[in-house]
Order: sequence, then C-alpha cells, then structure tokens
Amino acid sequence: MLRFYQWCVRAWPFWATLVVIGAHLVALAAFSQQSENINKIFSISLQVIGGMLVLHSIDSTLGMLRGESIPRLIAQWFRSCPLWRKPKTIKGLGIAAARATTSGHVRVKRQVTSLSSRVSELERQMDEVYRDMGLREQALKKLVSEVKDELSARASKSEAAICEVEGKIDATALGSIKQQVFGVVIAVYGAGLAYFS
Repeated sequence: MLRFYQWCVRAWPFWATLVVIGAHLVALAAFSQQSENINKIFSISLQVIGGMLVLHSIDSTLGMLRGESIPRLIAQWFRSCPLWRKPKTIKGLGIAAARATTSGHVRVKRQVTSLSSRVSELERQMDEVYRDMGLREQALKKLVSEVKDELSARASKSEAAICEVEGKIDATALGSIKQQVFGVVIAVYGAGLAYFS
C-alpha cells in the first residue's frame, strides 16, 4: 500500500490540477448566480499562481546551478545603472617572479704521474660518477612520484566536481519539471476560463 501511495504522490501535479478544477466547479455550484465573477477570479488567480510557480522553478534552477536568484539579479541590474554609479578607476601593479632550480656538480681531476695512481684516480672518478648517477636517479624518481601524486589528486578533484555537476543537473532537470508543468497547466486553465467566460 505504501508503494501505491508513493506512486500516487509522484503525480502530484495531476492530483493538484484535479483539486483546482474541483474547487472551481464547487464554487460555481455554490454560487451559480455569480458564475461570471467566479470565473474571472479563478482565471486571474490561476494565471498569477501558475506564473509564480514557473518563476519559482526558474529561480530554484538558477540557485542550484549558479548560486544566484532572480531578486538578486534584478537588484544587481538596478545597482549597475550608470545614473546611480560613479565610474571607478582600477589601478593595478604587477610583479612577476620566476623560480628555477638546478643542481651542479664539480669534479676535480687530480694530477697523477704514476700508472697505479692514474688507475686509482680513474677508479675514484668512476665511483664519483656512479654516486652522482644514483643521486640523480633518486631525485628523478622523487620528482616523478610527486608529479604522479599531484595528477592523481587533481584527477580525483575533477571527478568529484563532475559528480557534483551531474547531481545538480539531475536535480534541476527532474526536480523542478513537475512544478513547471503544474504552473503551466493551471495558467492555461486560467486563460481558458478567461476566454470562455
């Protein structure tokens, strides 16, 4: 039974339209000699209410997607009138800075005269080259790891932002459509009353 109730509630614009039409018919039956005035009152009321519902839905959509509202947009428009605002001069000062890092290494070649000391010097230089290559490899691995971590963090932030936007779009597209449909239906009903009475 609960599922049936929830199913019926999802179609609230249909039920609300039936209530409005029923109220109109009850008012006509109760005050049959004032039918023209009742039709006029219902007509203007339903057109205004329908228009306000559609505006409220648009305002909700603006608030969800842009964080703005219709009254705030209207107020900003009035505040931006050139008759009320004095022109402002904006001065700017820019400073640019660049940073570069590099590492250097100086090798000292010792003067050697004998063959055994030359071999020892070559071995020392080879050890120094291997140590230097090991340090550069570690620095490069660290840099690659940092860049990988930063890219991973940015990717997860982007995914979160995309999920948030998708949620807002779903809420906007599906959440306010019923209110808009109901507003349009009662505005059309009100216009029909005005035309046919």
